[in-house]
Amino acid sequence: MILQARHWQAPALGNDHLLNIVKVIVITDALLMRDGLVHALGRQASMRVMDAAATPDEALGAIAKRLPAVALLDLSMAGWLDILLAVRRAAPHLHVVAFSVGDNDDDLLTCIKLGVVGFVPKHGTITHLVAACEGALREEAHCCPRIAARLFHRLAALAPAAVSDATPAAAPLLSPRELEIAELIDSGLPNKAIAQRLSIGLATVKNHVHNILQKLHVTTRGEAVALLRHPPAPASAGQRAAAEPKLPVPNPERALPPAIIRWPERDA
Repeated sequence: MILQARHWQAPALGNDHLLNIVKVIVITDALLMRDGLVHALGRQASMRVMDAAATPDEALGAIAKRLPAVALLDLSMAGWLDILLAVRRAAPHLHVVAFSVGDNDDDLLTCIKLGVVGFVPKHGTITHLVAACEGALREEAHCCPRIAARLFHRLAALAPAAVSDATPAAAPLLSPRELEIAELIDSGLPNKAIAQRLSIGLATVKNHVHNILQKLHVTTRGEAVALLRHPPAPASAGQRAAAEPKLPVPNPERALPPAIIRWPERDA
């Protein structure tokens, strides 16, 4: 799908800036969620919902017309990456905050490389969403401690480091949850039993298993277990760098600011 970028300019500050009001656009194809967020955010004194969109074309049109300061992107919708790429090309200085963030660490890294500055998980609240939007205007990156821990683990796995003999070379490729599921697979549990053991949905387990097979470049659960038990020799730093996928960055001059992780308490 080829998306046509439309002209976008930074929003005028006006009185809203003096009053610390954040102009936002909500992007999700779930009508119930979209209407609910527009209503809930509209009740917040610091927020002003400029528009809502469900498709790339609607998002680009709303951004060009309404000039929001922050775009709220639903990471659970199909095609979110196409929308994110289109938004970054059309409006490279627009702040993007992702919500309904799931358990896929690769999605988090992709978002970071494309300039997303806030992450609100599926269990997050309106308070968390508002804090992420307000922080975006202060050039702060917001995410909850659990997401931060996953990012730190993933980045540590990607960093060149010596791997001890006791640690399988393939293990750092997997997230903590994926390693946990791999161990249960090794113990002989089927997906349904793993879901019951970890108190998560069967679809979530299947998604993790799919990610494990994909990351280890194998096609069966048995091959994955065998690779984790008897890994090949660790790759050199040069080999790891060459293998790391290069994702597009629409505006390389705009670097992600140092992460200042702030997470408000849950609503009572």
